[in-house]
Amino acid sequence: MTQVSIDQPVFSPERRSALYYFTSFLSIGSATAYAGIWFASKGLSPEQIGFINSTPVFALLLINIFVGKVADRASDWRQTIIAGAWLAAICALGLFFAHSFWPIMAGWALVSIAQGSIGPVMDAAASRLTSRRGSSFGSLRAWGTIGFVFAIFLTGQLVTFAGGDVFIPLFIALGLLRALISLILPRFKDAGGPSVKAEGMATHILHMMKPWLFAPLLAWATIQSTNMTLIVFQSLMWKQQGLSAGLISNLIALGAIAEAAMMFAAPWLKRHFRARQLILIAGLTAAFRLACFALSPGMPWLIPLQLLHAVTYAVGYLGCMQFITRWTADEMAAEAQGFLVVIQQVVVMLAYTAFGYLMTSYGASAYFASAAMALVGSAVVVGSMLFLPPPGTAKA
Repeated sequence: MTQVSIDQPVFSPERRSALYYFTSFLSIGSATAYAGIWFASKGLSPEQIGFINSTPVFALLLINIFVGKVADRASDWRQTIIAGAWLAAICALGLFFAHSFWPIMAGWALVSIAQGSIGPVMDAAASRLTSRRGSSFGSLRAWGTIGFVFAIFLTGQLVTFAGGDVFIPLFIALGLLRALISLILPRFKDAGGPSVKAEGMATHILHMMKPWLFAPLLAWATIQSTNMTLIVFQSLMWKQQGLSAGLISNLIALGAIAEAAMMFAAPWLKRHFRARQLILIAGLTAAFRLACFALSPGMPWLIPLQLLHAVTYAVGYLGCMQFITRWTADEMAAEAQGFLVVIQQVVVMLAYTAFGYLMTSYGASAYFASAAMALVGSAVVVGSMLFLPPPGTAKA
């Protein structure tokens, strides 16, 4: 009997990483589809549900950079990813016994913090792996979006046929699957040869505060906050405009599918555009898309507007990842990703608060403010081009 070696192409580092991305987003997709309804079924109020979801965000603000520093100092990033995946899986088991606010809050927060803290580490590890091996980071990350969409569909079908009690066992099972798949992740720091050093590359978090390095990250955080605002508020807005739940779900899935498709185009984007150009394209497209949403367009227009999610998120995300990978050294890769997440979370929380007030007073017209925010992000990108990297380095 012929044995298959894990070193063969079918088990390449890229394919193992892609499989992990797919499984890591399954529990996230399942939670997106049904967690809010499950919280409500346990008698939690909207205010309590909001507190449960905001607590991990504040915690991650405090620990993301620290977790990244620990991961960078380890012999390989996979150790931190495995530890976080198993911690999330074990903590999720406690949800079996959580039936009131405080136990649910504690269990959900621990799971969210554990899985949220290793996301930036995985992005850093995968981007360095593909940079050294000449493969496509976007093609790996696309499988995360595919897993997310699949989990939304799976959760909806299982809840329809088996009832809401199936959610927690499903959520736990998907978390355990992610933990098991994490065990076959490759050694990222050894795969594909040594890292490439570049003159002017940041080697410490303080170096990230230089204007030409910090400005593109702030720009993307600002643009990304408008994407997050859409994710949180758009389904409610569409419901108020008379769209059915099924149609809303299909539109959301359409945007995710477009995002995944664009991720697979990452090699073409990298050949034809520099990192900051990609962020600028995302920002300008986001401003146009949001302005259109502010006009409450009818159904035929919502399809192309949802397809633009491929540009407003995927293109900008790939540009930011390309920028960080190019200008930060391996010894601070995960820390740099954590730094970006902190910036994003601060801007996103401000955007959520402002949009909530504007939506109450102005309805869909509040999206004009989001469009203006995307233009501000675009202007920051343009401004960052005035700050030049050290002489003799390639353009970013």
